[in-house]
Amino acid sequence: MAKPKYVDPPVRKETTESENEIRQDYWGRPLKPVRRPEVSRRGWQHPLAPIVIIILFALGAVVALLSRQARMQLLSEPPGAFVAPLPEWQAPRRQAEQRLARAYWACVVNGLQFRYSYGSALPEVAPEEFRINPMTLPDRSVATEQARDFYWQRLRKLWPYAWRRIYVWDTNWWPRFLQYLDERLPKLL
Repeated sequence: MAKPKYVDPPVRKETTESENEIRQDYWGRPLKPVRRPEVSRRGWQHPLAPIVIIILFALGAVVALLSRQARMQLLSEPPGAFVAPLPEWQAPRRQAEQRLARAYWACVVNGLQFRYSYGSALPEVAPEEFRINPMTLPDRSVATEQARDFYWQRLRKLWPYAWRRIYVWDTNWWPRFLQYLDERLPKLL
């Protein structure tokens, strides 16, 4: 096997007179030298630029803080105390009661939480919306009026503790702020 020959790297040739001549286009007219535009950095060198950046950042932070709103939301899963069986219940009744408790909790999540918000007191007597369809349960015998009252009283005890705080992006404050400015600015001027 023969060794490959060593080849010197190409060497840059000296500029010739023809390269120093004025370049011409196809018709023989001299080409104007192309000047690349210089990137101007004068805008960032302006003495007020840092102040403007800080003001814009502060305005963005204020908008973000005002748009992040806390809301209270009912838990999607029932609290353990709501579905906890009584000690005297046997195993089949425990299963039936847990299904019944989950059905009543679904009724609360899907309807009652919009009628009775966080912090409101629930009435002594269960409203008509706090009903379930017994046909959806495997054991229809547990869906009685006594069971409804039992779970309503449990719900009344757990109502203040069955909520969680969530944060949502809400810009509804913006129209109120504009209305406030519309009312106040003419008085100030």
